[in-house]
Amino acid sequence: MAASRFDIDKFDGIANFNLWQVRMSTVLIHSDLERVLIEKKLAGIEQSSEIETEALYLTKSLANRLVFKRLYTFRMI
Repeated sequence: MAASRFDIDKFDGIANFNLWQVRMSTVLIHSDLERVLIEKKLAGIEQSSEIETEALYLTKSLANRLVFKRLYTFRMI
């Protein structure tokens, strides 16, 4: 299997958090590392800090809804 390289910047608080979150989870799933997300949640990461981060950066804007609409209507051929 050939190694894939993905160039995604760290989240800096300025960019769209939803889009960054989707890109990161897609890269992890593509690399067969999605278990990292599950293990982190099981390891007891503070739920309050995760909720605060999402509340701070997740907004219900039109741009976010369009990104998710495009993501969930995407079909693999």
